[in-house]
Amino acid sequence: MAFMSGKILAFGFALLLAAFRSQAPAFECRPELIPNGRKIDGRGCINCHVDADPPWGGSPRNLFGQEIEKSARFCEPFWSPALAAADSDGDGIPNGVELEDPLGAWKLGEPDPGNPERVTNPGVPGEPLLAAEFRRGDADADGAVALRDATFILEFIFQGKGILFCRSAADANADGDLDISDAIFILEHLFLGRAPPPSPGPHSCGPAAPGPSCRSYRSC
Repeated sequence: MAFMSGKILAFGFALLLAAFRSQAPAFECRPELIPNGRKIDGRGCINCHVDADPPWGGSPRNLFGQEIEKSARFCEPFWSPALAAADSDGDGIPNGVELEDPLGAWKLGEPDPGNPERVTNPGVPGEPLLAAEFRRGDADADGAVALRDATFILEFIFQGKGILFCRSAADANADGDLDISDAIFILEHLFLGRAPPPSPGPHSCGPAAPGPSCRSYRSC
């Protein structure tokens, strides 16, 4: 009887070990399921865990890891606009901005978005941000100041259309407000030869104000 009990225990232990090993690759694959998932430490475990040294990132989950655990199922994709918009670590910077995909539009199999040098950990609050850059007057963040930027500003103000990637870029006259005068300023520059948008100007990129406000601007 003792011999049989020992065999049963050994068999049960083997099943548990096999189950653990079968789940381990799921944790290894998860960095591939978020944009720029391996940019911080090469492995990617540190995105979701407080310590990346244990096998398969087996340390306690950080705040972003806890957020992911609510919806993630092994190797099934879980990155979404909602997860990108969330601020898991409570530092005032959305997860998507920290991972260079502010809209949560990245899909598995696509190239990593944005600038890898700007990636920060969405599970660790208070990480320093590299200064974002922008072009003044390029409201739609397509890399040029044109008629469509004036149209973009008017539609954003009066119809709520479009996504404002950088308020400083849309503040064409640099008066600190976003209003109809910015659209007029662009039109006068383009068609009446008036002065161009102030520093950094419409053709050069310059640093934005500190903070995450222009981190999603992609044209510099």
